[in-house]
Amino acid sequence: MFCPSCGSELREGNQKYCHCCGTNLLNATEDTQLYTRISQKTPKKIPKSTIEYSTVPEINKKQIKPKGGIGAHSKRCLAFAIVSLACAGVASVLGTSLNFFFNWFFDGNSRILLIPRFIPMTSIYIVGLIFGILSRTNSSKAGLKESKNNVEKVGSILGILGIISNAIGLAGVLIFALSFIDFPSIPYID
Repeated sequence: MFCPSCGSELREGNQKYCHCCGTNLLNATEDTQLYTRISQKTPKKIPKSTIEYSTVPEINKKQIKPKGGIGAHSKRCLAFAIVSLACAGVASVLGTSLNFFFNWFFDGNSRILLIPRFIPMTSIYIVGLIFGILSRTNSSKAGLKESKNNVEKVGSILGILGIISNAIGLAGVLIFALSFIDFPSIPYID
């Protein structure tokens, strides 16, 4: 038999007090004796508090990722990345077509109907940015909750490319729109 407090082996089976730490053995239950038998491999002089409170906090426990196929977050990551890249492609083709049409139809007077030209492209680029960000969000969730797979990796890379291409396209549209604005000139004073 072992002492429930310090884990040292008792000399006699009907001992009243532990010879090492002085714990009253008459009040010891079978559960604590069983616990000390299991934890017998611990050093003999460990304080009671470290034996009782040696559990791992919930925060430090790692999540167990399920093994198996491709998860929902990985599939969404790839789908949103493809939509993001498609938005960038559609907006650039639409922008080229609208610029060609307005230059041809209005004989190079490019300031006519400036807003109908840029609103569709701007809104498509913004939607593409949103889908690119959603792709990256699902990629990070897939990294935490799912096993590693190639669908998530490809979706993540395509999502980054979608964000970059939509951001460049949106910046180009805004710069091009600002080039048509007539800013008042500041008079030069001698």
